[in-house]
Amino acid sequence: MAFWLIHLPDFICLYRIVASLLALWLGIHPLAPYLFTTALISDLLDGWIFRKYVKNHPAWRSWNPLPITLDPLADFTLLISGLIYACRYLYHLSPLGTTSVILLIGGISLTLNSLPFVVKPRNARLYTICMTLLTHCACALMVMSPLVA
Repeated sequence: MAFWLIHLPDFICLYRIVASLLALWLGIHPLAPYLFTTALISDLLDGWIFRKYVKNHPAWRSWNPLPITLDPLADFTLLISGLIYACRYLYHLSPLGTTSVILLIGGISLTLNSLPFVVKPRNARLYTICMTLLTHCACALMVMSPLVA
């Protein structure tokens, strides 16, 4: 396998981070919807490339842990950038209102992440429900970014 193919998910994640932050920085600009849209599509693309070509490759496992840490960071950047963009430019909230929305959504996601560990560990159904709900909410918020822009 080519060296560039092993690192392609890393570069796609870096693009997603840069595109999300650039779209947020541009504000209401004709380029912002395209940046958010390509960032969302790149999330699907890098996951597919990683699972198909990189995940089980022996050269990756020994020295390249970046897709594990870079992908959630890129997802988080896209999600938060989209939330800030929506709060500031669509709903015209103040910085305090924007911070309140982000803290509210962060509190909900923290609750969904920690709730299964607070209750009895035998309750696998609750764990599955919380994690599924958290995943669906995060996907919906990421899809919201290009729609809002």
